Amino acid sequence: MRNGSDSGNKFTPLSFIKNLLTGRFFDHPLHMILIHFPIALLPLCAALDFYAYLNDDDYFAGLGFYSGLLGTASGLIAAIYGASDLIRIKGDPKIFSKALLHGGLNIFILSVFGVIIGVRFNNYPAFEPVNTFILILEILSVGALLYSGYLGGDLVISHGIGTKLRKDKFIN
Repeated sequence: MRNGSDSGNKFTPLSFIKNLLTGRFFDHPLHMILIHFPIALLPLCAALDFYAYLNDDDYFAGLGFYSGLLGTASGLIAAIYGASDLIRIKGDPKIFSKALLHGGLNIFILSVFGVIIGVRFNNYPAFEPVNTFILILEILSVGALLYSGYLGGDLVISHGIGTKLRKDKFIN
């Protein structure tokens, strides 16, 4: 049985744990696997909250809360593996600066959603639609998330960050 690596090593629980701790899952980069959850769930949170705001709908406000909670939690896990990728960047300082901007934006976005979820948790389990200020914060944060996603995609596609494509820029 193979663990998915090019070396053909046999799968062992110890090698699996070592791969997880180094940001790999069966030799696939964990950061790139995990980012799909916050990228989907945080805009969904804003959309559900927008619907709840327009229709004064407590049910959709609850769905928005849970979407934001899961998006924030999964984003924090993805950020850990993103930081692991960041510290391995070698070479061009412009690439490192772009990666810092990408990571900094994501931490800011997760902080905003984390505070919003914390404020909304005060009413748990009863949920009400968010106020206008929180809704605007969510929408602006989603815009920042889209830009940060563009930066992350550029780091991977143009510079091979987080992959084995450019060993001169990233050491696995």
